[in-house]
Amino acid sequence: MPYESKMQKFAREAIAAHGQLIEVVFLRGDHEDSLLVFLDGTVIPALHGKHGYNIRREHYVFGVAAELSGQDPFEFLRFGYIGTGPKHYSYFLRAAGFRDTDVSVINEPLRLKRDGSKVRGVSKGDLVEWVDGSITSSPSINSDPSGTSVSNHKITKKWYQFWK
Repeated sequence: MPYESKMQKFAREAIAAHGQLIEVVFLRGDHEDSLLVFLDGTVIPALHGKHGYNIRREHYVFGVAAELSGQDPFEFLRFGYIGTGPKHYSYFLRAAGFRDTDVSVINEPLRLKRDGSKVRGVSKGDLVEWVDGSITSSPSINSDPSGTSVSNHKITKKWYQFWK
């Protein structure tokens, strides 16, 4: 596969910058909107432009993009490419040390962990309630980076604060 080595390099460089990828969160049914959650607390949305994440902070992206003829490597994690999106995501996850790398059929919301375990969730408006009792809000462009709120004695955080 021509892109397999590039996706593996992308994963290795992201891990070098942020520590181990600990989970991937799929929030919506379009399969494109996922969050990469790293050991250092960094949460990068695959649709970084849509969610207002400044990808320029991720210096390693530019080298990988140059190898991909200028294409954003996060684009290859989207499922918009029929058949190839899931393959590229699989290459990325395999290089990141994930046991379960098949993301061709994902029933969101879902948190996929390195060890292959999955945490299911239920969408309730802008919130996702996970079976482990945690709650998070869905990302949006207008998210307020300073806000957390308490609801029913459970802490609810914005998507980018959830894993910090």
